[in-house]
Amino acid sequence: MHARGEGPTLADLAAVGVLYERLPDDDFQGALDRLKAARGYVAQDVIELRPDTPNLDGLLAKFKDEHLHRDDEVRFVLDGEGIFDIRGADERWIRVQVERGDLIVVPADLYHRFFDRAAADPLRASVQGRRGLGAGVPRLMTLDSHCSREDQGRR
Repeated sequence: MHARGEGPTLADLAAVGVLYERLPDDDFQGALDRLKAARGYVAQDVIELRPDTPNLDGLLAKFKDEHLHRDDEVRFVLDGEGIFDIRGADERWIRVQVERGDLIVVPADLYHRFFDRAAADPLRASVQGRRGLGAGVPRLMTLDSHCSREDQGRR
């Protein structure tokens, strides 16, 4: 998110359960460790998307399709930038541009998609919010599986 006055507010994101914060450059790992402890996340990874990443087009194609996870998706952007589209309560997209220093937590069972903003520049992000094994496996949205935010918890 940017301070240009465009796009969603923190209240818009909070209304659908999304957490967004800017973390300090000098202690982002401490902030991530506190988040992991507070929410019970057990895994941390670093994902790097570079022009020379094997099967980059295939990976990006998976991210751009609307999907959800059974556990939170937690991303802190180390370098680069990208766009999260998050399905709002009114079924409209909430677009969040993330860049170096941004933390975003997309809650479990909330449909979203992701676009790498600058394919020529590497995107590096850390932390996948998993509370147990297999929790981060995405479920892709298809035309016949899409449901409203209210219905998601019943699946």
